[in-house]
Amino acid sequence: FPSHDTSACMMYSTINVSELDVQPIRLYPNPARDLLNLRFDDLKLTEIIILDFQGKRVRSFEPMIELSIIDLPNGIYTIHFISETGIFSDRFTKLD
Repeated sequence: FPSHDTSACMMYSTINVSELDVQPIRLYPNPARDLLNLRFDDLKLTEIIILDFQGKRVRSFEPMIELSIIDLPNGIYTIHFISETGIFSDRFTKLD
C-alpha cells in the first residue's frame, strides 16, 4: 500500500452532555443597562475584555464581580474572560 501523509488529519470523538463542562462564568442581567454582574466561583481570572461588534476592544477590567457599562453605546458586545486555564467568552446586550 502507498503511504499517505496524515499530519493534517484530526481525530474527533463524541461525548455525552454530562461530560461537558458547565460555563464557569455567569453574566447577568442580559440585556443590561448600567452594570453587569459576574459570578465565577473558583476560577482565577486575570483580565476581562469587552469587544464591540467589529471586534474592537472597547474596555478592559481587572477581575471584579461588577462591571460598569453605563458609558457604552447600545449594542451587542463580546466579553472575554482571561484566566490561568484559558479564555472564556460570552455575549451581552447593552440597552439604555
